Amino acid sequence: MKTKLILTSLLVVCSLLAYGQWTDLGPIISTSDDLRGPTNGAIRINTGFGLLDVGPQNATAAHLSTDRPRFLFDKALFSSQGGFSSLGSNLSLQTNGTSRLTIRRTNGNVGIGITTPSAKLHVNGSENPAIRLTNSISMLEIGAASCDGCFSTQAEEGDVVFRLLGQGKNMVFDTRSAQDAGETIKFVAGGKTVVTIKDNSTVDICGDVLANEVRVASGWCDYVFSDEYKMPTLEEEASFIKENGHLMSFESEQDMDGAIQVGDVTKRQQETIEKLMLHLIEMNKEIKSLKGQIEASK
Repeated sequence: MKTKLILTSLLVVCSLLAYGQWTDLGPIISTSDDLRGPTNGAIRINTGFGLLDVGPQNATAAHLSTDRPRFLFDKALFSSQGGFSSLGSNLSLQTNGTSRLTIRRTNGNVGIGITTPSAKLHVNGSENPAIRLTNSISMLEIGAASCDGCFSTQAEEGDVVFRLLGQGKNMVFDTRSAQDAGETIKFVAGGKTVVTIKDNSTVDICGDVLANEVRVASGWCDYVFSDEYKMPTLEEEASFIKENGHLMSFESEQDMDGAIQVGDVTKRQQETIEKLMLHLIEMNKEIKSLKGQIEASK
């Protein structure tokens, strides 16, 4: 053991002689079990450019400290324990002296492009996109438009954009759990839920819908023109309206309870139009017949 300590001492001395000189180092104390320096037991190396203290200075950790602004390693750093930690401050990863990723010591929030992350993942930057998820087929990009038309031709400055890149691919929003669990997808604007998509394939919209065209999957009613169709007479229609206060093909306002099904109502309106057309055709025939009779009687 003593031989080992002597050799270690010689190695340290040779290193100091080769790269610098001692400055108020004090004695190196060698015992049968250890090698101690004057700085709380640590060994101080002075190269003339700065100081480096090596060795445990208390009972909780082994220390490596310097009076220089940074450490420079010319090789990659590895941890056999699989972790790196900060002491009393945030953990920051930098490139070219600029913090790129910060982990807050108080709550573990991770910031990219920001040193004070206020969420579990906080991404800040003017670059578009801010987040990109890719595979070999498609790409999802998320970002905030820095100007009108930036990042998306439809975006205005400050808009948050979700952009899918991948020919023929879809953007899918999926809520999946136990069957009939009642999941919904909600779209909120101004603190108010404006669209709710339910798991029974229904969509609730609170407000107006503006569209260039709406296609509703529904049957049609050309059966009115079939010979088997029994069309009510105008007298029957008039009697029904007088008794019930609404058209024969529809429910009452009270029964409809302020809501209609567009496909069903459109179909029944078309049925009514087709019946009216048949009545007009018959009335036109009768008018022509009457005109003929009048002309013949002159």
